[in-house]
Amino acid sequence: MRAQLDCHSPVLPGTGVFDIKTRAAVAVRLNLPKYRDNSNYRIYSIQGPWMSFEKEYYDLIRSAFLKYSFQARIGNMDGVFVAYHNTHEIFGFQYIPLEEMDRRLFGHDQGHRIFTKCISLLEVLFEEITTHFPKQSVKCTWETASTGKVMRIWIEPAEWREGEQKPIVQLNVTLSHYLGSLRVSGKEAVTSRNGGWTVSYQIAKSSLSQREIYKRRRGAFNTQLRVFQYRLDVNERIERREDIDLTDLKPLSFASKRGGHWWSPSAEPSEPSSAASELVNKLTRTLPEST
Repeated sequence: MRAQLDCHSPVLPGTGVFDIKTRAAVAVRLNLPKYRDNSNYRIYSIQGPWMSFEKEYYDLIRSAFLKYSFQARIGNMDGVFVAYHNTHEIFGFQYIPLEEMDRRLFGHDQGHRIFTKCISLLEVLFEEITTHFPKQSVKCTWETASTGKVMRIWIEPAEWREGEQKPIVQLNVTLSHYLGSLRVSGKEAVTSRNGGWTVSYQIAKSSLSQREIYKRRRGAFNTQLRVFQYRLDVNERIERREDIDLTDLKPLSFASKRGGHWWSPSAEPSEPSSAASELVNKLTRTLPEST
């Protein structure tokens, strides 16, 4: 992992390192193709539902704080320094320490619990991913279902013989959370301040046909591409330019097409029963308990 380290100040606690972020105003963010037309949008007040720092801060919590907090932890930073602007004018600056981001996101200052669990699960998933197509570079597409109950990972070789359809694997990841011996929801686990938190995970290899797996992968990729094209500001596009493979825009031979557009069904056919899906290794495993 890496984090871009921008600045240092001797007045800050800990390492004294912090990150610099620019934050475009809401009118610019929500209509990036016409950002010049909205560069007259200004911030006039501290509080209020519109044209205020309160509005920008509220949106910042909902859309960027999780990323900011993870970047700060990876870089062992104290916080971030945000500049609010409309691409034509800077309206003000705000220093946001990591502890404040934790309180806004989780309701407490124990964000390290969530960070540790996420990184531990990521390591588990990477270990599993590398068992498919061994000794080959692979491409992965990730998507969490709208219900929030299943995360799907599509794995395919980065290179394959020309003229042949690349194989693809779909993994379905589900989690169960426990505080002590009591099973709780993910929200309850994340908002907990202390007590033993154990995560039980299940990784299942889908037995759907290659055609259906490719169709789902294409639907997820198209959704992410639209976000990349229309919902990210210039700085975020630069930061995330390696997160999405923009060269892989050619139609997939197994995908469905309706009305000239690649189709991702809103009501997807359900996965086969667990008996029909190959469970990877054991049925469930657990991440180490955190206090």
